[in-house]
Amino acid sequence: MNPSTCLFTIVSRNYLHFACTLMESVAEYAPWMERVVCLCDSAEEIDPQDYNFRLMTLRDLPIPEIDAFIFQYTILELNTAIKPFVFEYLAQREHYQQIFYFDPDIRVYSSLQPMSEILQNCQILLTPHLSDWLDDGKHPKELSILQSGSYNLGYIGLRNTPEALKLMKWWQSKMLRECVVDIPRGLFVDQKWMDMVPGMYDGVHIERHPGWNTAYWNINHRTVLHEQNGYTVNAQPLVFFHFSGVSLDGKTFSKHQDRYTLQNLTPAVRELMEGYVEALRKHEGARYGKIPYAFAKFSDGTPIPDSARVIFREQRDYLSFNLAQTEGEQAFIEYLNQPAVEIGRSHPLITRLAYKLYQQRSDLKLAFPDVLGVDALRYANWFVSNATEQAKIAERFVEPIRHRMQEQTVNSTSAGGITMAPPTTVATPNPTLLLRLNAALWRNLYRVAWRGRGLFRHFVGYNIRHKLHAWLLRSAFEIKTPQTTPHPVRSEDRHGGLNVVGYLFAESGVGQSARCTLIATQAANVEIAALDFRVGNVSRMNAEIKVPLAGQPRFAVNLLHINADQIPLAYEHLGSEFFRGRYNIGYWAWELPEFPETWSQATQLLNEVWVPSFFCQEAISAKIDRPVLRIPHCIEAQPLSRFRRADLGMPEHGFLFGFMFDVLSVAERKNPLTILDSFRRAFGRNRQDVRLVLKLMNTGHNPEFMRALQERIDGDNSVVVLEAYFNREQINGFLQNLDCYVSLHRSEGFGLTLAESMLLGKPVIATGWSGNMDFMTPWNSLPVRYELVELQQDYGPYKRGCHWAEPSSEHAAECMQVLFNDPQLCARIGAEARRTIELDFSPSAVGERIRTRLARLESSY
Repeated sequence: MNPSTCLFTIVSRNYLHFACTLMESVAEYAPWMERVVCLCDSAEEIDPQDYNFRLMTLRDLPIPEIDAFIFQYTILELNTAIKPFVFEYLAQREHYQQIFYFDPDIRVYSSLQPMSEILQNCQILLTPHLSDWLDDGKHPKELSILQSGSYNLGYIGLRNTPEALKLMKWWQSKMLRECVVDIPRGLFVDQKWMDMVPGMYDGVHIERHPGWNTAYWNINHRTVLHEQNGYTVNAQPLVFFHFSGVSLDGKTFSKHQDRYTLQNLTPAVRELMEGYVEALRKHEGARYGKIPYAFAKFSDGTPIPDSARVIFREQRDYLSFNLAQTEGEQAFIEYLNQPAVEIGRSHPLITRLAYKLYQQRSDLKLAFPDVLGVDALRYANWFVSNATEQAKIAERFVEPIRHRMQEQTVNSTSAGGITMAPPTTVATPNPTLLLRLNAALWRNLYRVAWRGRGLFRHFVGYNIRHKLHAWLLRSAFEIKTPQTTPHPVRSEDRHGGLNVVGYLFAESGVGQSARCTLIATQAANVEIAALDFRVGNVSRMNAEIKVPLAGQPRFAVNLLHINADQIPLAYEHLGSEFFRGRYNIGYWAWELPEFPETWSQATQLLNEVWVPSFFCQEAISAKIDRPVLRIPHCIEAQPLSRFRRADLGMPEHGFLFGFMFDVLSVAERKNPLTILDSFRRAFGRNRQDVRLVLKLMNTGHNPEFMRALQERIDGDNSVVVLEAYFNREQINGFLQNLDCYVSLHRSEGFGLTLAESMLLGKPVIATGWSGNMDFMTPWNSLPVRYELVELQQDYGPYKRGCHWAEPSSEHAAECMQVLFNDPQLCARIGAEARRTIELDFSPSAVGERIRTRLARLESSY
């Protein structure tokens, strides 16, 4: 008679030693449970009689179109995707009343009887990844866990009830196509889907016992000890430990994290790991680990790239290739090697497979933003040099690109490609050779950095690692040619210039952004047609510009200083003729790491997007399929203002901290109330020697916020609020008359007023996160500590579930006190701040970026 309880796992053949170790421990601590292993692989070379558990294969499962189902997924995705089908098979065909799934890299250390008793009183049994904070700055952090799923689906228990069967069917429907690792889309195999289960189904129990599913992601708040009666976790029995990412050589506790090394593991955890590794070796880990995955290759032996599986899955309903036949496989391979086509654009060097890999990797999108245009050759060079090592892409898919590059080089001219220099008898440096030697050096450095990325993770922070990676990638694959005399721009086709469209006169941040571009293009002698657009903007329109307005567009490139949510409105009012036949660029800013999915549709009207900061670039490039280039705002030096403090309503005496913002912006993001709280924490009330001045615009549009502000001020005469509209000269005077500018924003796309204050030589205290960190450092400013928090409600366009920073009021108060008490420090920081802005954000520096980009576009379009 079959027992009523079953515990199963899923493995491919190269993981059978993990399954053997798991099932050995289950046999010891839960001998009444039936043990089943589903083989997600071929059963060749496997004898079921060799094991103390029952073997089944994925072909025993009633999965529709199973060959296509197998092909579309990577080994990780496929091993996960069949999970609900195994549950249903064991429930419906074999009639088990309780069914538990354990990942194969789990080991049991005490009785599972209490687990079975809990499931008797519920229908669905889950364990959370975290039961406490994970905020020490290491990987994974709370945001990483949030992205991969609240519950670890390395464990789940289901009771055979109608509600659980309903869950299985729903779960299966998601696994048919969407069991993928796609963090930008919010998917991590089946785990993210399971986040919905407690709200959708009855009888869900979340077990927080510290001895369940103990693993690298939660042991920093769990104390594991080896006591007389066995292992304990927070003084409770260790039930099962999840050794996710452990290495068979015993040198790595988990490859998925950088929090623990063998040296800083507690003695008990290290002892657990050593015992586990010994068990893996006993179960022939070295032999099983070498068994190849049966679904890893085409029938001719060519490895199947992961990107090819993605293409097949996404286009499965439209492709007619029969991959069960050799002819169908070969036709699909040829399809992958054909040039990609995206909205009518293509490039012979960029195949469908190469383009899909590009779309999957944010580092490649940042390094080669116009991959179907001016960056095609650079990306092709990267692909030929690195795709095999980094993405396991076979020569069958690299050779066509290499061949086309060779053809292009042979056919290129000195004006259009890289050519070998002619022989010379003069002993002068060969510029082409020097360029190639320089490129070879950078590419070797890039290759070393890539191969050593696992080592660097232990002593280089996440943000620094990714900035270094991006820098090396850009340097290694920048295509440079010897300098030649540029050919003149043909006036009749109006290349080399920009049609700049935006709220040119708006007294707001987005208006100033457009004016920054006008200033930068003038500094670089880039011709422009300035076109004012006012639809949908309620700001006062009294700002001044230094260029005449154009009656109509005159150039082949449009630059729209209109944010993503307003692009459709601009299209409606400007008309399709304005966009048709031109290269259309949007200039967007966004303040959160999560760019709204609905706004990404606006890119269908654009060819590329410019953004002011790396922060915006990372957020937006993760959600759109267009090149995203960082073109920062320029900060123009202003003449000394004639306005004195009293002329602007500012206190005449004392040390002045100040902040200005537009009330039309979301007040919760700008966060002026925390500035007030920090000032009061630092200096108390009613001081005359130190004052806080808040300059607000458009106050009539948010009376509720103004009431809250006045209530918080509560008659404190050391706080001054200025509500009058200031022109540009008055704004400059306001910033010039401050002693320190403060911004405790929760997020910024760039932070114009911060950069303007720094150019004036003012010390800046600001939240050390988001777009302002493009120009703020601990040497030129005082970045304020913060914690990333999840929004618990919507704030305008910033939706619940997104993230922003919560600056430390205590640290901000300390910074205020330090500057107030140390005039020399103020002067030193202010001088360094001015140097930073003058060097990197001047109109000429930014204008040169724009001019260079237009020249590259001109060479391609």
